Amino acid sequence: MAGRQRGQQVSGTLVALPIVAWPILFITCPEQGARIGAPAATAALLGLAPLAWFALIFA
Repeated sequence: MAGRQRGQQVSGTLVALPIVAWPILFITCPEQGARIGAPAATAALLGLAPLAWFALIFA
């Protein structure tokens, strides 16, 4: 939908964002506690670096 309204560049940028990670962390952290939530959040943040490199190289 964003691609139709704003163009392919905007829709490609939105696809590259880690939109899926935050709802999972939002649910996991209160349910499992900080013992599980903190490493999961750290791993999600560390996963952004390879994603950024991929997007940069792919562009």
